[in-house]
Amino acid sequence: MTVSFTGVSNIKVLKKPPVLQAIMDTNTAEQIVRKTEEMKLRFTLTNDRNGDDINKFNEAVNKGLALSGEKIKDTSKPADVSILVKHYSFPQEELKPAETQFVVNNTLVPLNKNSDLAIYSYMGQLTRGMTKRTDLTQPQKDCLNEMNSYINDEALKFIERKR
Repeated sequence: MTVSFTGVSNIKVLKKPPVLQAIMDTNTAEQIVRKTEEMKLRFTLTNDRNGDDINKFNEAVNKGLALSGEKIKDTSKPADVSILVKHYSFPQEELKPAETQFVVNNTLVPLNKNSDLAIYSYMGQLTRGMTKRTDLTQPQKDCLNEMNSYINDEALKFIERKR
């Protein structure tokens, strides 16, 4: 599976400033502080003579995601896709690992089984490829690199848990 990038257009990269939040730890009933970062990527896919970008997106979704996959797929032409990344880190908790959530087309995309790696692989290829585009600003490319890093980290954590 590859992304052709000729059928990827109308790219918008948005990043909110980080926010510190006080939350209750449900296990210990203690208040902890977490830093929340949100990044959103929106783009339009088309199938064209150089590649079938809508089909590749739907193929990645079909490989895993069972029931939630039907909510994520977009068979319209062109297809509008959004990816929201929510990254949580715990500055005061050295032993609490960072957490990242991915929401594709308003549906949470968990990484629970090997077949779910297909959509993570797709998101990784997409964000890496977009950083090479000349029509994006450096801050947009930096945000895409950060998203790519979170995608990679979550995939590696999943693979390590499976060993």
